[in-house]
Amino acid sequence: MAFKVIIKHPSEEGDEHTYYGMVFLKDGKSSLKRLEYSNTEENLQAEFVFDGNPVEPNENYLGILFAVNESETIRNPAFKIQHNNPAPVVEVVEFP
Repeated sequence: MAFKVIIKHPSEEGDEHTYYGMVFLKDGKSSLKRLEYSNTEENLQAEFVFDGNPVEPNENYLGILFAVNESETIRNPAFKIQHNNPAPVVEVVEFP
């Protein structure tokens, strides 16, 4: 079994930022990915997969979204503390 998290952010016309998502787990594991367009949605998104069951049901994990502009300056970081769903489903973290 694997623990999966998808970070989503809406696409905005004329937005020159590159968006990255990070997921931090309680045991210190983390992952960073660039958000890309999905084939099925108009949102930018990235999927994070962690082997095993590193987050128990109802435990917290942290999702972070940040934008990088052309000068490689981080802009507007946002984070959400999420609770792992008791059901074995893909966790989705949506940022406005």
